[in-house]
Amino acid sequence: MTGSANPCNNCPERGLDLPCNGDTPCGRKAMQRPPRLPGGTAMTDTIPALSILQPWASAIARGAKRIETRSWKTRYRGPLLIHAGKSHLYMVNPNDFPRGVDGNRWLAACEGLELRRRTNLSDRLPLGAIIAIAILVDCIETERLTQPNNDDDRRRVLTIDMQREIPLGYYTHGRYGWVLSNVRALPTPIPYRGKQGLFRVPCDVLPVEYRPKEVA
Repeated sequence: MTGSANPCNNCPERGLDLPCNGDTPCGRKAMQRPPRLPGGTAMTDTIPALSILQPWASAIARGAKRIETRSWKTRYRGPLLIHAGKSHLYMVNPNDFPRGVDGNRWLAACEGLELRRRTNLSDRLPLGAIIAIAILVDCIETERLTQPNNDDDRRRVLTIDMQREIPLGYYTHGRYGWVLSNVRALPTPIPYRGKQGLFRVPCDVLPVEYRPKEVA
């Protein structure tokens, strides 16, 4: 492909030092721009982050959820920051949720967090902040997680409680499970503006003991 090597604006992996080779929704086959952030920060000094709505972000941070389901996949593996989005869903009755939102998933997350009073979550859960760091170890079609049909897929789910995970995610056909391990909640949420898709965060915003030694 000739012309600009910059990724298209809809690419969920824009900003990462990865080839855009058709694995991303845009399907573009071009290398992204050199690994630098605005202001000259080197990509090796940053960590990929993923913004997730509450209460699911805190469910990951507290160990109640290990798989984040998405409509798109990523080739990236390695340290991943968990960012709690500024928006949240706070209804109590699943029938009151907006169309397209599964209220039962919300209630399952609240149960995993042992939240007895399910209103005013903005006073009880961090919003617009980095709350945990994890290792992204796999990204796999959701049907291979729910219905493993070979030894390789069965090995993938040996250490995962899928009965607990399924109520917390969207496991419909065509989606992907981002499998996380070694999740560590930060001692104090770090306010940070999130973005769509994967976005990079400078390492120096994290406490020293939470900074990974190597980042892809």
